[in-house]
Amino acid sequence: MGLEDKMLGSKSKHAVIIPDLHVPYHDEKAVSLVEQYIKNTKPDALYQIGDFYDFYSISRFDKDPKRIDSLQDELDVGYSIWKRFRDAGKPEMEMHYTEGNHEFRLRKYLWRHPGINSLRSLKLENATNIKDLGIKFYKNHQECYINKVLIATHGAKDDGCKLSQYSGYSAKNTLEKNAINGVSGHSHRLSSHFSRKMGGQLEWHEMGCLCTLNPDYVKKPNWQQGFGRVIYNQKKFDIKPIKIHQENGQYWAIVDGKIYKSQKSQVNKNGKAKNTKRKKN
Repeated sequence: MGLEDKMLGSKSKHAVIIPDLHVPYHDEKAVSLVEQYIKNTKPDALYQIGDFYDFYSISRFDKDPKRIDSLQDELDVGYSIWKRFRDAGKPEMEMHYTEGNHEFRLRKYLWRHPGINSLRSLKLENATNIKDLGIKFYKNHQECYINKVLIATHGAKDDGCKLSQYSGYSAKNTLEKNAINGVSGHSHRLSSHFSRKMGGQLEWHEMGCLCTLNPDYVKKPNWQQGFGRVIYNQKKFDIKPIKIHQENGQYWAIVDGKIYKSQKSQVNKNGKAKNTKRKKN
């Protein structure tokens, strides 16, 4: 039991916060590092805060032929990563998944094609098969609370946040707008902002990303890879945004005095997890 656990009491819980992956444009080494963290710490809960998938092929933007992948392949790769997280954790680990603006692309695509919009099998929670893994899904307008005073959300305008191009400003803007403690992704940056007012002290944290830092559509973006851990009970919490370092091809992070490193690739040449089969709808 760590210091935070002792301060929060015997009923404290531990959650891992997982930001934007943008499958299939995720960084496998960064994902592997988070998988190792889950495997070693066995958290009580996992919160994925949106943009797990990229859904580039159904966006309204002009398409680069080199980036158009099969939508089914994207869903299959995503499912394999979900299953790796599930298998790494303890069987009773809660898994929560919040819709990001890239997942919202699927809903917008269905709206533009009313002939298929009514098909339940095409809804995100069904097309991704996340129900098979016991994952609870939240649409962007639904609130996902970690405890009574801490919220987890994606960080886009649609879910009530306020983005900035500068590190830390998104956390500041969103905290001032919503006046609640929270964690978010979307900006692909790591930062924290604290504010003390008459109502007490509040804080907001941007959790970075797990996607590649060298996309072909923008040059050297101001992004940082990372994830987060939260120790909490019903009304108290301690948050740690965790930076993922890169050195000579190795990815590593230090969390509560312990170092975690990326492992050898867990996927085959097609980008799918080895020995992982996806159930049919």
